[in-house]
Amino acid sequence: MKIWLPFIVGGSGTDTFTRTFARFLEKAGHKPVVQPFPHWFQYAPDALSLVRPPAGTDLVFTNSWNGFAFSKRGLPMVTMEQLCIHDPAFAEFRSIPQALFHNTFVRWFEGRTFKSASIVVAVSEATKTAVEGAFPGTHPVVIPNGVDTDFFRPAEDPVPSRDGFRLLFVGNLTRRKGADLLAPIMDELGDGYELHYTSGLRVRSRPNIRNGHPLGSLGPEEVRTAYQSADALLFPTRLEGLPLSVLEAMACGLPVVGSNLSSMPEAVADGVTGYLRPLDPTALAQAVRDLALNPRSREEMSTNARRHATNTFDMVSVAKRYLRVFSELVV
Repeated sequence: MKIWLPFIVGGSGTDTFTRTFARFLEKAGHKPVVQPFPHWFQYAPDALSLVRPPAGTDLVFTNSWNGFAFSKRGLPMVTMEQLCIHDPAFAEFRSIPQALFHNTFVRWFEGRTFKSASIVVAVSEATKTAVEGAFPGTHPVVIPNGVDTDFFRPAEDPVPSRDGFRLLFVGNLTRRKGADLLAPIMDELGDGYELHYTSGLRVRSRPNIRNGHPLGSLGPEEVRTAYQSADALLFPTRLEGLPLSVLEAMACGLPVVGSNLSSMPEAVADGVTGYLRPLDPTALAQAVRDLALNPRSREEMSTNARRHATNTFDMVSVAKRYLRVFSELVV
C-alpha cells in the first residue's frame, strides 16, 4: 500500500509522530511518502490544493488543520486529530490573536477537513469528546499515539549515583504545557531537587527556575539520554491530545508526576506508573517528594511505566491498528 503523508511543519509532536509512523509503515512492508511543507502554509493551506499525490498513491494520511487541501477525488483520506484546540479548557490560555486565528480560520479549516475525510482518528478519548463537542456530526475513532519503544528504552547501565533528585520537563515552554508552574513547583521543593528542561521544538525565552538547568532543543538521541538520566518526568500540563513526551519517558522507565487533566489519565495510571495531581504547585511538589523518599516504590513505578508503554503505546501495535483502518478503505 502506498500511503501519502503530507504535512505542514508545525514544530510539535505531530511532526514527530508523522515521521515515526512512516518508518513503521515502511517496516511493515508498505510505501509511505512523507512530504513536509513550510510552516507559513499553516496560514494559507488552500495554496496546497494544487499539490498532486505521488503516482500510485492508495491513501492519504493528514492532520486536521490542513487535510482538506490534500483531499483528492477517488482517494480515501484518513485524518488524525492530535489536539482539539477548541476544547473549552484551552480558552483562557490563548492570546487574543491565537483565539481569533483558532476560532475563525482553524475552525473553518478543520470543518472542511472532517467533511472530506473518510475516517477521522482521535489520539485519545478526551480528544474524541472535544472534537464531537466542537464539530457535531463528526465521530472519530480512537487510536492512541505510539512511540518507538525499542529506541526509547531504559539505560543499559545504571545511572551513576548523585546527590539530589533529578526531574525532567520535555516540551515547548508554553502555558498550555504548564511551563509557568515549573518555577513555583521548584520553589516548593527547595534544595535537593533539580529540574532539567528542554525548550521543545519551539524555542522560547528561558524561565527563571530555582535549581533549573536548561537543555535547549534536543535531538532524538539527546532527549533519550535526558530521559535515561532523570529520576522522574514532571509534566504539569493543562491540555493534551496524548503527550508523546509522557509516552517516551515511560518507555524509558521514568515515573511521571503530572496533572490529572485532559488525556493525562489515559496515559498515566495514577499510583502505578506515576502520580497525577490537581494543577497546584504544592500538590505536585508533594507527589515529587513521595517519589524521592520512597525508592522502592519509585523502582516499581519505573518497571510499571516501561511495561505500560510497551503494552499500550508501542508504535508497532499502533501502526497495525491504523493499517486495519486503511485496509477497510483501500479495495
